[in-house]
Amino acid sequence: MTRALTLVVVAACLTALAIVTDFHNDTVFFTLIILPWAIVARVPGASLGALIGSTARHAVGWLAAFLTAGATVLLVSYIVRPERFVQDYGDGLGAAAWMYSLPAATIAELFWGIYEAGRATRRAAGE
Repeated sequence: MTRALTLVVVAACLTALAIVTDFHNDTVFFTLIILPWAIVARVPGASLGALIGSTARHAVGWLAAFLTAGATVLLVSYIVRPERFVQDYGDGLGAAAWMYSLPAATIAELFWGIYEAGRATRRAAGE
């Protein structure tokens, strides 16, 4: 629980940093807004998937990260230009949101998988 709360606080701080700086830059938008929230969503998604099995843990975690990353793009777009949201979605915003989510979810899954493997290794070594 503490780890998840820490991730939420870090993601919120990174989002605030992106808003203060230039979040219209694609690299800043991806690294400071989309990716942190995908990592945050992966944690409870994996916990939910663990109830089904070890493979489902990774699949549900990836799916949660994917959906959150896409929703983050759509939410930021709605906040910035609410009057054009529906038209922008039809003009390619929807496709862009889900295209951004694919690498974000994959990076979140890899990052968290490596983190969990490191923790398991340290536990097995008795540290």
